[in-house]
Amino acid sequence: FSLHETFPRVMGARVRKVPVTDGFGFDADAWRDALAEGPKLVFLANPCNPTGAMLAAGELERIVAGLPDTALLVLDEAYGEFARSHPGYPDGLEALRRLDRPWIVLRTFSKAYGLAGVRVGYGIASDEALIQALDRVRTPYNVNHPAQEAAIAALGDPAHLADTVRRTALEIARVSGLLRDAGLKVVPSAANFLFIDTGRPADHVARELHHAGVIVKAWREPGYETCIRASLSTPGDNDVFVRCLTDICAKDTP
Repeated sequence: FSLHETFPRVMGARVRKVPVTDGFGFDADAWRDALAEGPKLVFLANPCNPTGAMLAAGELERIVAGLPDTALLVLDEAYGEFARSHPGYPDGLEALRRLDRPWIVLRTFSKAYGLAGVRVGYGIASDEALIQALDRVRTPYNVNHPAQEAAIAALGDPAHLADTVRRTALEIARVSGLLRDAGLKVVPSAANFLFIDTGRPADHVARELHHAGVIVKAWREPGYETCIRASLSTPGDNDVFVRCLTDICAKDTP
């Protein structure tokens, strides 16, 4: 997630980014090598944003085992609700709560719960002192009362969450298949979005899609300039996206 890099740099930190595998997945060996450098803070998003790749339980255990004793591990599970139905996806809270080390697990109501507009999430930390440190630097009134009420209501409706996750998984599989049949490279996703290598300049593809009423994010990092990230919607909207993207790629043969 880009802000995991941006905010530390604003504070003067030196950021070390860990590369993905050729298949856009987590590279546990590369993570172990990076951890050997002795970082103070480790951000790990599972599933990964923007690729949607999932870190399996055994891989998470390997990475955690390589953490320096003094490093604070922040495990971002913003899309975790979508991934829990995938075999091997670890519950980060269960994996970390037995450890005698500092950690934070981040979760949100903006994704699977559908409450992006109210901007409410939460963190679970390893000890009270860490919570108090976070409380000293948070902004006042950072989560308003309507947002808190909406979050409580969402927690009380597990059937809606389960239905959302089920329908999203069906669309992820269906849309991925259609795009792969059209010759596009699609990263297997455990989230509600797809990371797609179009084989063409991503800025151009995104502009053409925007003209058709479809908004995606074009990636500009070196090595990924042909990739876009697309959040899925209803089946009808997804069909529009697939048709527009395949039409654009058919016209702009690389």
